[in-house]
Amino acid sequence: MKCTIPVWKPARRKQYMDIKIADNMQHKNLCWVSNDVILRNFIRLNHLSAKNDFVLLPRTPLIPGMTDGSMQIKWLIEFYVAQDIEKAALMDNNPIWIDKCDQLGIEAKPDSKSPLRQFYDQHQFEAIKSTFAKHHMEIVDA
Repeated sequence: MKCTIPVWKPARRKQYMDIKIADNMQHKNLCWVSNDVILRNFIRLNHLSAKNDFVLLPRTPLIPGMTDGSMQIKWLIEFYVAQDIEKAALMDNNPIWIDKCDQLGIEAKPDSKSPLRQFYDQHQFEAIKSTFAKHHMEIVDA
């Protein structure tokens, strides 16, 4: 009897993976856990995508004061460049997600003045987008 190892095939031609923060210490500070597994999985998927079976598109949610700082963006770009990523998506903060937490029974109660309660500043979004462009990375819609 012949034994074969199953090969993972994506269900869709384009696969998305969210990368909030590339730096491990910053990730621990904001998300309370290491991002080692996330980054390793991204690297593995990126290698698989190189066979042209699918396109891996990293997405980064821009959360004011959390994921959009100049150092966070610098580390993120360095990580993407090291992985030969040429396209990525940036998702500007949408405060509507907070209501979803209530529906799921998750406590998320930032006060009304919190940046989490604000739509993302479009000038800041364009500035970050141009920073990616300086490193020859194209920002695409997710």
